[in-house]
Amino acid sequence: MKEQYMKYRQAFVVVSSIDNFIMQELIFNIELIVKAKNAVVNDFPVMFALNKIDFSNSDPTYRNQVDEYKKKLGQLIKTYDLSNSEIFETNATSNSSLRAMFEQLGRRHYLGSYSISEILKLVLKDDAKVLQVSNKNEKCSMM
Repeated sequence: MKEQYMKYRQAFVVVSSIDNFIMQELIFNIELIVKAKNAVVNDFPVMFALNKIDFSNSDPTYRNQVDEYKKKLGQLIKTYDLSNSEIFETNATSNSSLRAMFEQLGRRHYLGSYSISEILKLVLKDDAKVLQVSNKNEKCSMM
């Protein structure tokens, strides 16, 4: 049931708490998503939320843990070739970074891993080629 549900989803948020970070569970969930999607390229949006980030502000050892978890998540992203993913530090009680994460999820769903400026550059480059071709083909004379 879970696999069938994941197959038809177009974007994912994987939440992990910094006070209870279980790498095996993350790996299991990512493998489940990748297997269910069965895509040639894993370009579906995946946002990783490291929750309870307020702990890292009060205790420096948590800050070190957050950095370590981010490295592990980065390795996980590379291992499964998740080309359209990002890691966010969130706090559900204060809504810290949640809005930004979901906005980014929506952007990545519609635009992929391209930024808006990259897309505009591609459009301009393509439009310039079309204009050059159309100018060569036009044979208009004025009297």
